[in-house]
Amino acid sequence: MDIPWLVERDDRNERIVLSIKTNAKEALENAYRKKSRVTGKMIAYVHDSCANFFCEEGWLQEGAVSTYFHNGQANVFSFFLKEDRQNSDHERLHREVLSYVQKIERTLELSSHAVQRLNEADTDSLAQLYRHVFERYPTDVFSAQYLQQTMKEGAKFVGVKEGTDIICAASAVPNGFGGWEITDCATKKEARGNGYLSSVLCELEQWLWEEGEENVYSITRSHSFGMNVTIKKRGFSYEGTMVNNCIIGTGFEDMNIWTKRLTATNIC
Repeated sequence: MDIPWLVERDDRNERIVLSIKTNAKEALENAYRKKSRVTGKMIAYVHDSCANFFCEEGWLQEGAVSTYFHNGQANVFSFFLKEDRQNSDHERLHREVLSYVQKIERTLELSSHAVQRLNEADTDSLAQLYRHVFERYPTDVFSAQYLQQTMKEGAKFVGVKEGTDIICAASAVPNGFGGWEITDCATKKEARGNGYLSSVLCELEQWLWEEGEENVYSITRSHSFGMNVTIKKRGFSYEGTMVNNCIIGTGFEDMNIWTKRLTATNIC
């Protein structure tokens, strides 16, 4: 079924997220009805054909996701309902990290450790990994039941195990419009520096390619040197930064947008 738009109220992150392929006015009216007293930001992934409407409505463009839709890029527009949500506390650090990362070329640094495609039997170990790595997270990855549900809805998880413990993992989640978000990336502190995550991302790309998918993107913490380096080395391109996008770690954080169109020659 071809979905014209989708509006989700996300009180966990005090935001409303819109995905709009057509019928922008109808979608925006729905979003305004859904906002609550805690909503501090509205974020819209808008197809090129509807972009002018958001410019005219006074929304701020924070970037783009060229691989969001099956047949066109998404322009990322934001509307701030609370003034403090619009001001970044880490802009200087973000610029320093990005300046360094942008100079990095695509390189393959794969671990010799075996990676595995995970299933619902692995969700308890997955949840333990996320609880170990993150203090807070934008979605409920600390719950095995939540992870099982995302798998049922099409999400793909890949991980590295030591015995029965998962020490590194990431997922690819379908957005319903032809794109896949590479997300939920985590590596135990004691296992970092071994190339595990790069191998996990490689396997996720291979899995998607096998199923005929090519549009991927990732939303990374703007101040995370390691994560931004890893994603850049995988051949992703930077397309913008979303200010105070979601709650992760100790509070709201700015998030970088990275995109990649998979081909037979760039997946591994």
